[in-house]
Amino acid sequence: MTNSSSTNFPPVSKRLESFPSELDLALEPKMRIPTTLKYVRLLLKVSQLLPGLTHRLCYKLFFRINSKARADKPSGLASLFPDEYWITLITHDGSANKQICCYEIGDPSAPTVVLIHGWESRVDQMFSIAEALLEKGFRVLCFDLPAHGRSQGKHTDLLEINAIVCAMLQGASSANANNNVQAKTVKCEAVVAHSFGGVCAAKLLSSGLSCRSLVLISTPSSFVGVFNKFSYLLGLNSNTQSKLKKRISDRFKMITSNVWDNFSTNDNLASLNQNVLITHDIKDKVVPIQEGKLLFDTSQRRESHSKQQVLVTNGLGHNRILADETVAAEVASFINEQFSSAQSVWES
Repeated sequence: MTNSSSTNFPPVSKRLESFPSELDLALEPKMRIPTTLKYVRLLLKVSQLLPGLTHRLCYKLFFRINSKARADKPSGLASLFPDEYWITLITHDGSANKQICCYEIGDPSAPTVVLIHGWESRVDQMFSIAEALLEKGFRVLCFDLPAHGRSQGKHTDLLEINAIVCAMLQGASSANANNNVQAKTVKCEAVVAHSFGGVCAAKLLSSGLSCRSLVLISTPSSFVGVFNKFSYLLGLNSNTQSKLKKRISDRFKMITSNVWDNFSTNDNLASLNQNVLITHDIKDKVVPIQEGKLLFDTSQRRESHSKQQVLVTNGLGHNRILADETVAAEVASFINEQFSSAQSVWES
């Protein structure tokens, strides 16, 4: 459990210029191991006697999406009257191309905000944020990540996800995950990303996507941290971890010799000049709030005149934070304030 300093903290704080001083973050909430993974852990414990087999199996599991997240059911965005369309994703790993379900919501001429949901989630979970942004007059672009929701596939990675974002902003009918320079040709007003979507967003902006504001919700501070969590959940020994890390590095060797630094949210954030809002829950058992504080501290140390704020919640956890209307309103207000401020400077 998080320590007693959270007892009197409100469910949702106001956006702050500094991290709440009354929070003592020395303790982390214990990470829950889902029941289904407990059986997988037992299987892998036996199979690790055959390391050649185990690291290949774990490699597939690392990028594979749970079947529950791949359910093809009607989108919960229907009440927002989205324009639904599909983008063909050309993969970089030799697997079959995928059809990706995308949505455009709001006035096409309005400033654009891109939403990126998290791993084994779906776009519907960002409904409240989309609705709040529409009320502020923004256009929203969002999508079911490859192998999630209504989109095709059984596995995905950061390159595929970011290729779709670029294609949406370009108004293209296809996205090429082999094209690593396309981010430099696109722009939007803001990006709002949850969990692993935030890892993708920080990398996308460091690769050249232009926007004014970035909102990171429940986001891991590093890619190696994602790997460590995966290893912990599956109970992998050091030998398996070492071989698995090499296979993952080899997957992305066409763009970087060090994927762990290159995909690090914290490292990428340090190089950005966007306005940043870090949103995190005290009792997040998936990505501890210590990681959110690390990202906020990094955003404050940047040599930039941009805005850095933090929004801390208490009891909403890793996923319910997205559905909270107060959180959604604060996220939309942050983006709107930066937009309005820039417009005022331009007009003056």
